Amino acid sequence: MPLDRAIRERLLEDVAVMHKGRRMKVTRLESLVLKLYADAMGGSVPAARMLLGLAENHIPPNQTLEEIRGHRPVYEFTMAERDALLETLEGVELGKPGGDN
Repeated sequence: MPLDRAIRERLLEDVAVMHKGRRMKVTRLESLVLKLYADAMGGSVPAARMLLGLAENHIPPNQTLEEIRGHRPVYEFTMAERDALLETLEGVELGKPGGDN
């Protein structure tokens, strides 16, 4: 079996995961994205960089957030979530485009 096919088939298989306290079935690829997102929101700068890089490469730049979300309401932070995120990001230095950061 060619490597690209083997990878694609493994990533598209369904797995059961716990998400927001509920058991749900997602593809292995979706479970990787959920894990990356959770790590990024937990303060992992490398995970956040990777997630933002994936978004940059795979989300069309001319779409609004509402269009991307299928015209569902765009998530809004509560003040507590906003404050926690800002606290997490305090002191984080972002690298320059094309840099080694």
